[in-house]
Amino acid sequence: MRLAVLSRFPPAECGIAEYSWFLTSAILSIRSDLEVVVLGNKDVPQEEVRGAAHPRLRIERVFVSASNEFGEILSSLKLYEPEVLHIQHDYSFFPQTTEFLEFLEKARRYCNKIVVTMHTVKKPIGMTKAVSGLTTFRQGIKEDFELILFQRKLVERVDVVIVHSYLQEFELWCQGVDHSKIQIVPHGTLINPYTTRSKYELLEELKSVGIHVDPHGHETIVFLPGFIRYDKGLDIAIKTFDIVSRKCDVMLILGGAPQGAGSEVLRSRIGELASRRSRIVFVDRFLKRDELLKLLAISDVVILPYREPPGLIGVSGVLHLAIGSFKPLVCTRVPRLVEYCERVPELCAKQNDVAEFAYKLLNLVNNMEEYRRLLEPVWRYAVETRWDKIAAKHLEIYGVRG
Repeated sequence: MRLAVLSRFPPAECGIAEYSWFLTSAILSIRSDLEVVVLGNKDVPQEEVRGAAHPRLRIERVFVSASNEFGEILSSLKLYEPEVLHIQHDYSFFPQTTEFLEFLEKARRYCNKIVVTMHTVKKPIGMTKAVSGLTTFRQGIKEDFELILFQRKLVERVDVVIVHSYLQEFELWCQGVDHSKIQIVPHGTLINPYTTRSKYELLEELKSVGIHVDPHGHETIVFLPGFIRYDKGLDIAIKTFDIVSRKCDVMLILGGAPQGAGSEVLRSRIGELASRRSRIVFVDRFLKRDELLKLLAISDVVILPYREPPGLIGVSGVLHLAIGSFKPLVCTRVPRLVEYCERVPELCAKQNDVAEFAYKLLNLVNNMEEYRRLLEPVWRYAVETRWDKIAAKHLEIYGVRG
């Protein structure tokens, strides 16, 4: 069987690119009779593009993110004729356009089954904006109508839609899509291979790539991984650190590359704030996969003080990397982190509430042993959503048996 995966793909600096890498790697590891063709994005640094690392994996760079040009994708589908086309969809690189819907119709000629994972489901908020005075009622109604119509047409044109949470499922159901086509498959979890290594050893290795933390230090290491974006809450992390560091010995590590509008300004501001504090380490660049996993392994606590843009329902890949490292988290109560919020609400604060976030972090740091029992459902969930198990669920959806 031949599977085509249409997605952004490493070395693209993107969470969904990483997701697709983990998924295809897991699929190839558990089935020896499958070939995978990744139809990836061209908008990556060409000097970093490498060939496929697996004999049954082929990578073709055939699209540009946020473009409405699908000709090269269709040509590749015609050439490879995969039994299944699996599209990793996000609005940031496959926009809400008629051209995308037409592409789905044309792709049907070259494959037997089309599966779409909607990493982000949109909730209509046009009328909410109108009530808040941010737009007119006429424009709000138009926005909501066009969004619901698009998502319904998207589902109509494919065989299966995969979502990662019941919030996404229920939102699509409320919009009147064919519920029988929706399958919930959680985001996969990598069990971090570095957690069995010594902290001292890992910190020595991280020094060689420019990440300097004293391996002899005894402070609690708090880590906020991910990109530099407003919704990641880096400013909340620093304000929280200012409160918590007055009451216990902590170090905060921030890391990531700028992503999206306004991120360069935010990067400069965060870098300036971090430079004034001796116990903050700011890694001002994209963290490679091994670096990120090593930092998670040496951390004591992970924090995700996210803000949620209204109308977007997704899940967090960083959350799964953290729970796969068996690290306790303090998070905000946002849809993207629903899997953690429903299991450990005691460690989830309201977004933008620095005082509550700092209180919960301080309580965790001072009572780590007491929280271990509360965190047991999270560790079970990490094991239940290992990538090999998630890959097996995908194979069932594709129709691969045995």
